[in-house]
Amino acid sequence: MSSGKLYGTDALGNNLIAINILTGTGTIIGNMGIGVSIASLAFDSTTDSMYAGTGMGVPALYKVDLNTAAPTFIGRPDPATGILTFAGMAFDSSGILFASVNTIGATTGGGNALAMIDKNTGNAVIIGSFINSTSISGLSFDSSGNLWGIDSGTSNGRPALYMINKITGNATLVVPIIDQAGNIPSIRFSSLEISSDGKFYAGVASATSSGL
Repeated sequence: MSSGKLYGTDALGNNLIAINILTGTGTIIGNMGIGVSIASLAFDSTTDSMYAGTGMGVPALYKVDLNTAAPTFIGRPDPATGILTFAGMAFDSSGILFASVNTIGATTGGGNALAMIDKNTGNAVIIGSFINSTSISGLSFDSSGNLWGIDSGTSNGRPALYMINKITGNATLVVPIIDQAGNIPSIRFSSLEISSDGKFYAGVASATSSGL
């Protein structure tokens, strides 16, 4: 989230999208033209810069122009890390970039471990496994500096919100996500954003569409 504005992407479509937080309607800013699925976005408030992370076994970090969607390649993590996807990313208030990453041997497509990413090189250091979730698809910091993650719903059979320890990577279940009827949602959650006033926004995705 940048200056109260919410941004998203349609993954394989490579579009950078401005999202109306009241209606969920998206407006395409431009196409990033990276050529592989864009799995995550994160805004660095210390430099007023947007970053994009890719997936599908081709993890890389890009800086993205919010006015045109033009990308600038930053770098990739060392293959020795075993990272396959930057599933979700979030900057803390000091400009340190954290990511939910999918690694070799993971049982789901979402993030199974927490990593710290060098925003200047794209290299990454894995902090630790989430342990209680194998599919954290989105990360976001609240105004108190707590790191939250959203499980897409594929690891434990239901989506849920977790609080994540930045030192160990351990994810602690806070609350399962249910719909207004009290049922487990059939949608798959793909991203998480927490506003400065404490509102939680989650992006959803399917094989044919995405939304808020």
